Amino acid sequence: MKFYPHLIALEILFLLNIDTNELYEEETETFTDKAVLLFASAGTLGLFLKKNAGLTLARLKSSKNPAIRYARNLELTLSGSLSSAIMEKVESEFDGSSVLIKWITSSAHDQDPFHSLQYGKVMTLKQAKSLGLGIRFGCQCGFEFVKKSNDMKLTVLKKQLPKKLMKK
Repeated sequence: MKFYPHLIALEILFLLNIDTNELYEEETETFTDKAVLLFASAGTLGLFLKKNAGLTLARLKSSKNPAIRYARNLELTLSGSLSSAIMEKVESEFDGSSVLIKWITSSAHDQDPFHSLQYGKVMTLKQAKSLGLGIRFGCQCGFEFVKKSNDMKLTVLKKQLPKKLMKK
């Protein structure tokens, strides 16, 4: 089973019916009521999303580029923030310093050259995260949970995560 944090983040945005075009009002330069409700209802995660969205908006406002697409930038920020939060949760749930994962190919059209060097490698989840798996901007890489058996062959763990969060 393959686990793609980025795709799960996009699915969460879709399931919550979040249209990034409806989160920010460019004329008044403020979050919309829908955005305020999203951030408030999501608890700690909402605070994390609001902080990252605010940092993105501050960066965009300081840009001299007249063609900035606020909604697209917010979508990337929110999906990236969710992906990072998912990786934090997975690491805390499965003891990232001892669980082994196998880094699998990105679902991105233009793959990150640094991340492509990691494809197929086995390492701890903590090591993978330190290399940006699921948290580096634009990362669409995935992973599988593995363990070493007595004969040192790698076996994919089938029961680590709910099936709903995995892609076959």
